[in-house]
Amino acid sequence: MDVECCFGQELRRLVLDGALGESLVGLELESGFLDLGFDLFADRELCKGRMIVGNIFDESPDGPLASLRGSINIVHAASFFHLFTLEDQVKLGVNPVHLMRDAPGALVLGRHLGSSTGEERPSRMIPNGKMYFHSPDSFKTLWAKISERTQTTWHVNAWLETVSTYSKGVGKEWWTGNLIQLLYFEVHQIHSVGTS
Repeated sequence: MDVECCFGQELRRLVLDGALGESLVGLELESGFLDLGFDLFADRELCKGRMIVGNIFDESPDGPLASLRGSINIVHAASFFHLFTLEDQVKLGVNPVHLMRDAPGALVLGRHLGSSTGEERPSRMIPNGKMYFHSPDSFKTLWAKISERTQTTWHVNAWLETVSTYSKGVGKEWWTGNLIQLLYFEVHQIHSVGTS
């Protein structure tokens, strides 16, 4: 499952690389992005993956994610965690865990904005909003909280990389001046409720 998949480009790349389209799920809050993806790739009739319009925070029993509960093996979350406060990031971890199979080997991976010291920063998009940028150590602490709430155990591998390309809107000076890097992560489930 690709969380906040936008146009679904990552899922389409997986299919191009040999993955079964039927086994892929894209989750996007804005239906317009999914429609633009179908238009861009001209595959509305060919795309076999499930494209779901929904909110990753929605755990309602009749919501669009309810049918996925217990069926997901891998969750991809890129450029997403850093948009939220630390407490909301715990929820962002807990909810996908509930969608995953109750067995060791599940995987959560991705990347987001980070820093060498985990810290809360003002949001660039939400007035008076806050974002939390993780260090590798603070990201491990985040997953300790997620583990406690879900009664699961995870091995966290997280590392920082310096940004090598910059957008026109946010140039090199913003990244270097604010000491921002990219935090990449792989989180493997090693114990679940159903294992001893």
